[in-house]
Amino acid sequence: ADEVIFLFLEGLENYLKNKGLFLDLNEPKITGNIKYIKTNEPVENLTMNKIMPDFFSNETENLELVEDAKHVLLRLSKFFQIVILTNLPHKDKNKRIKALEKNKLYFPVITNNGVKGDAVKKILEKNNSFSFFIDDMPLNIDSVSKKSPKTNCIHFVQDNRINKLMPTPKSARIKLTSWQDVEKYVMRNFEVENIEKN
Repeated sequence: ADEVIFLFLEGLENYLKNKGLFLDLNEPKITGNIKYIKTNEPVENLTMNKIMPDFFSNETENLELVEDAKHVLLRLSKFFQIVILTNLPHKDKNKRIKALEKNKLYFPVITNNGVKGDAVKKILEKNNSFSFFIDDMPLNIDSVSKKSPKTNCIHFVQDNRINKLMPTPKSARIKLTSWQDVEKYVMRNFEVENIEKN
């Protein structure tokens, strides 16, 4: 997910500011909340339909990583196959790959449309391994939890503003706000799983 590994929100806000726009974060959604700085009026649907594709096309490669994401992912990759499942438009997939490679992260990227339960189920169907799913969107957590009940779903919200607004779904095993806490949780559960297997 964009907001899990990359500072998607900060990147979007910088992009909007340069166009005389801002994201009103009174609620955790983008549609309807992009407004003109001068008038405080929401942008029209036609404009909105152009803004996000343009942002993904032009800024995906430039997004900064979330704090500690790189080092934790590299350490976890010694024990797990890490897959980046993103709802980025399919045409911009290579830009996400380049953004990862720019940070020396070489993980497979799968683009998806809609909630992620079916995609995760498909990823896991040939490999019934111990798995974790990390996402910021409650709908994705619910979807994955329903389709792959054994998967440990982590609700990850690193932006303090969104953290105050975003409810954690009951289907999540835990809510975390830093990659260091993700690493501790994953490794603790991985060790327990190994003990139980043996």
